[in-house]
Amino acid sequence: MVTASTTVVEWIDRGRGNIYQANEDSLPIATLSNTLVPRMYESVWNKGLTAFIGSLLQDGDTAPSAVYAALIPQATSTVSLTPFELRGKNLPSTVVAYAASPDKTRLFMFADENGTGVGYISTFDGNTVTKIFTTPLTQVNVDWPSNNIIAITTKGSASYSGYLYFVDPKTGKWTKVLGPVTGLSTAVSHDGKYVLASLTGNSSNVLTSIYSVAKGAGTDTGIRTLADKCAWGNFYQDVVYCAVPASPVSGTYPDDWYSGAISTNDKIWQVDAPTGEVKLISSLFRPDG
Repeated sequence: MVTASTTVVEWIDRGRGNIYQANEDSLPIATLSNTLVPRMYESVWNKGLTAFIGSLLQDGDTAPSAVYAALIPQATSTVSLTPFELRGKNLPSTVVAYAASPDKTRLFMFADENGTGVGYISTFDGNTVTKIFTTPLTQVNVDWPSNNIIAITTKGSASYSGYLYFVDPKTGKWTKVLGPVTGLSTAVSHDGKYVLASLTGNSSNVLTSIYSVAKGAGTDTGIRTLADKCAWGNFYQDVVYCAVPASPVSGTYPDDWYSGAISTNDKIWQVDAPTGEVKLISSLFRPDG
């Protein structure tokens, strides 16, 4: 959240589910809520940072479930030391992937319903649901980078070819953008003009390229990392930032990275999509320890 004078950051503790807040220009960290919501692995927030959709991995489950949670102000007479508590609900158990709209007011939900993929658009809290498509695909990653584009990428594996599709959230129409590409993972720019795509197999042949949607062609960036480890800029929308291993780590990509079998020491690189210029931004570790 950006105000006129400062940037406010809110985040969730993965272990307990506590909500914290900090200003970029001050040191104190405020605890907004201490409601126990353990094993919250990821979250997307609404426009006002008053609610989020999260992936919760409960004991005994092999796959996370999606939940909606809102920060509710607590009465001043309560014994709690935090100003808010979390209240929410589970989204349908069939939901396997989700993404918030660019303005953070709507939600795209991808459900696996008896072996059929179904796409829904709803309000951010999962209400007022509209079905927009059905598909034979069920194992996908989703994003909503721009108002008119929902990006759907088949889950990457070195053993299979992958595809990237753009779906119109109003009509449900699908357009193939990339594929077949072995081990495909993607990150789409916020204006939908570019795709950072990685195609993989092992550590010696990971290829990361910038694909121009308008030109229908890609250019090798020269860096070697997975698209899952990259994020497009908001202000400079043609710039993408990537965590890149400082040195190669042997493995089968992206499978071993997804499973947690390998980890890397990374540096942050910036890639300018139109020019192809690559620049080192930061090292995240000190080689001497």
